[in-house]
Amino acid sequence: MLDCQENYKTGGGSESVFIDGIEVNGPYLLAPFPTCMTVAWEAGFSADASLFYGLAGEKPLEAAVSVHREADAGSTDGIKHFIYYANLKNLEPDSRYGYSIVFPSGERMDGQFKTLRKDPDNLNVMIVGDTHLFRIYKQFEHAALTSKPDFMINLGDIPAGSGYQRDQYISGWFRKIPNLLRSIPVVYIPGNHDDGPLFNDFFAFPQSTVYRCDAAKRTFSFDCGGAHFLMVDSCSWGLTEMNSVNSGLPVDRQTRKVREDTLNWAENDLKSEKARNAKWRILLIHHPYTDEFTNKYMVPIAEKQRVDLMIGGHLHYYIKNLSIHPNHRAVYITQGNAESPEAELKEGSLEERLLSDYPEAVALGKENFSELHIGDERLIYEGFGFQNDTDLPVRMDRMVMDKDLPQVRLSNVEIKALDNLGNLGITGCARNEGDSIAALNLQIEDNGVRKNLNLFGSRGNERVILLNGREEKCFSTVYRAETAGAHTVRVGDKYLEVTVQNGEKLSFGSLKLMVNRQKSYFAVAIDVTNHENVPVTEFPVNLVVNKKTVETKIVSLSGHENTQVEFLYRYLHNGLYTIQVNDSEEKTIDIQDYLCVVPRVKDRSGCGNDALIRGNPPVVHRDGRTYVCLNHNEDYLEIPCSESLIVDDEFSGIVEAKINRLAKDTEMGHNPLMVKGKSVGWGATYLIRMVVERSGMMKWGTCYGSTEYAWEGGKAALNKWTQYTLAFSKESGGDSYCDEDRVSSIPGVEGSCQLRNWENDPLFIGYSYIGHVIREISRPKYFTHLSADIGQVRFYRKKLTDRGIAAVFHNPKQRGPAGEKLAVWLDFDNICDTGAHTTEWRRPAEFKPAYKMDRKLWNFEKIEIHADTPETVLLEATVEVSDDEQHVNGLKKISIKNGAMAVDLSDLQPSQFIRIRTIFKASLSEKGTFIPRLREYRITASNGRTNASVVWATRRDWEKGEFEGAVGFEPVDRLKVFDEYTDVIHG
Repeated sequence: MLDCQENYKTGGGSESVFIDGIEVNGPYLLAPFPTCMTVAWEAGFSADASLFYGLAGEKPLEAAVSVHREADAGSTDGIKHFIYYANLKNLEPDSRYGYSIVFPSGERMDGQFKTLRKDPDNLNVMIVGDTHLFRIYKQFEHAALTSKPDFMINLGDIPAGSGYQRDQYISGWFRKIPNLLRSIPVVYIPGNHDDGPLFNDFFAFPQSTVYRCDAAKRTFSFDCGGAHFLMVDSCSWGLTEMNSVNSGLPVDRQTRKVREDTLNWAENDLKSEKARNAKWRILLIHHPYTDEFTNKYMVPIAEKQRVDLMIGGHLHYYIKNLSIHPNHRAVYITQGNAESPEAELKEGSLEERLLSDYPEAVALGKENFSELHIGDERLIYEGFGFQNDTDLPVRMDRMVMDKDLPQVRLSNVEIKALDNLGNLGITGCARNEGDSIAALNLQIEDNGVRKNLNLFGSRGNERVILLNGREEKCFSTVYRAETAGAHTVRVGDKYLEVTVQNGEKLSFGSLKLMVNRQKSYFAVAIDVTNHENVPVTEFPVNLVVNKKTVETKIVSLSGHENTQVEFLYRYLHNGLYTIQVNDSEEKTIDIQDYLCVVPRVKDRSGCGNDALIRGNPPVVHRDGRTYVCLNHNEDYLEIPCSESLIVDDEFSGIVEAKINRLAKDTEMGHNPLMVKGKSVGWGATYLIRMVVERSGMMKWGTCYGSTEYAWEGGKAALNKWTQYTLAFSKESGGDSYCDEDRVSSIPGVEGSCQLRNWENDPLFIGYSYIGHVIREISRPKYFTHLSADIGQVRFYRKKLTDRGIAAVFHNPKQRGPAGEKLAVWLDFDNICDTGAHTTEWRRPAEFKPAYKMDRKLWNFEKIEIHADTPETVLLEATVEVSDDEQHVNGLKKISIKNGAMAVDLSDLQPSQFIRIRTIFKASLSEKGTFIPRLREYRITASNGRTNASVVWATRRDWEKGEFEGAVGFEPVDRLKVFDEYTDVIHG
């Protein structure tokens, strides 16, 4: 007899069976229905196992077992793996079954399950996703076995690394919660980390033998009780298309086809009779509402087909969005991750948006899993999280949805005219009289025409107002009566009669500002709109810089025409600039084009790939080792792009580092040891990635075509010198190492694919951009930094072997194997900290000689200098004058002090030309890196009645001269976070 009692074991952990020393993973349950269940397991051998099942007290039945060969791509142990599954049919609804899997050796695995009820009037579903390292597995398993859901849904992203790493599924999922998986069925959809063959092997293929699904077997639907569940694979747009767009490539035909096939299948499913007749339409998807491409493709279908609830994952944050459209009641949940304990909720104030681009976002937070309680007329979503290591979950949020229309009662409504242009302020209170959530939708009647208004708050911060059951909130908003003339505006039982005057003929909006620092100019564009039906002729449009009009353009517009007016303005000095066009908004930019020392760590490879030291890191000589301490966000190494950093089929990167600490929750993760590319992730945006997660786990990767090929393995050693290595070739795949120990691997790729070299981007040590590339600024919103001491950096145009990596580890001062392919080998004992800059020869003013020997001599009066010179640095100028730009008539040496200074030049011989040669020397020590910065030279001169000045201040000025040694510029906006853009990432 089979054991069908509820003998759950809790606590988690591996209880795998081993047959001839080979682990069997499972059993695990899939595709639950009232009359059927799928039992599956995985093993590294082919064996005629038998599965017996039955009700308590009845004779066991034997099920037919199918075998599916697992893809070799995910295996690194040299063993062929197989997926076994059995679809148990003709079961009794709402009944508990026991089952046993018996192997020819006599070994057996036992489990039990309960079938679904046939027509349940309530359904309990537990949802989890983004488990990755799954640190909360004990608490989660205990919560699930206590709650006893009818089934679970996994929203994807089981691996912390890649869907090509079989061990990630085994160690991160099957070994963590084996008792849960053998007793409660799970429905799976893929996430971006599941990209690869293994998700299909473990889950998609067995599920496809039961569910109605699309041709790819990854999008499917089913019905249970009064709910229709649509499970959508969003990876064609959320991963593949995003990778292409984010890395500047066109979306290929196959990706577009898969995307369209998925969307067509999903929409047709929602149009089906079963979906239309369902009480609730619930859409599950990995890439959520705020994902750019899901919002573009899937959300319109969900709204059109009246989906009630869409739940996604991916972001590792909890976000609750209501439909932005007043007449739609859809709710969009982004669920938190189940990797680490998290439980918090923020609803914000009615005067601020939680997400700048999403006024419909009504709650943010963190959670670990959720439960859906689904009845005929009511659906309840509850989000839960764990606080630190507590066993019991905390309910983070609760949302009730009813089929009845919400009843919202208004009170204390007031309408006031704010001006004579039709702007009306509307305030009041709204109370939800029901138990279900409601979005405040204000109905306004303007001269008998009804309008809906669902955004409230101050201009620029308008947002949707969510009312929970029996909740009351006050609101304020501005309504604009558009046309001139008399208006009667009603809200509820209140009304106001106003007369709207004609407004300004022209408006100036959408001010755009672009800076070209190489050429030292601003490009300014403004949208000009004529709001009247009559033409406007010869109207002045003024560019205003620092409150002064610097250029005027005359425009003419026909009635209701909109046009864009553009300006170019060349700036001459450093400092703050405010830009405005007529009465438009102002934009401010700070120009700091100073010349400075950029210390260079010399390259011993012979390729000339010196590393630039950015920031102020200490340089330490201790115990026979010289190293740079990247302590702060601004501290990192930058190796400029060069042809010798371009690879064809293989490469290796080595960084010897002592990692000081891991990132805090308030800081960006993916902290980079070595990165070359546009971003550290979120697209095929790099050639090489070696990063440390907040957990200390190591992530590695490369990109080819539009594919990000990433994996995980190994752990950062804190406060211990460690050699970290990534070695990759298209043929044999990727291997990663800590010291000489291989910690993870990934298979090879097609030889015809092209690695993404990102030819114009530097090789960074300790720094990278992170997130999606924002089109308007051609970079991500955020950056990330690694706090570490760096003692060695190497880059090869070849994949090193285990033996080669060990040789470098044991003999770090030797060139070692594959020396001819060595492109970077930094010598921290040889850092160049001095340099010079010589300006071009200049006349104080333009002069056109009347004849060959004609000359115009200038009396040079004084030089004004602005510079930053810390005590331990040197900044020295030599002012030279000449009549022919070759022979020097006279010179004056100046020791430049900190701040502003002026020096008399009247003792110089009157001459036609002048130039300045500047010597720079920085100071590098254990106290930090201190560098001199030259901000501006201004020389005044006279010639009879003519006064003139010569200024060097902008990058355009400096680059006309000659550079020697370690002199250059600091990068612009590398440390800036562009808060005006929204990019919700988990970092």
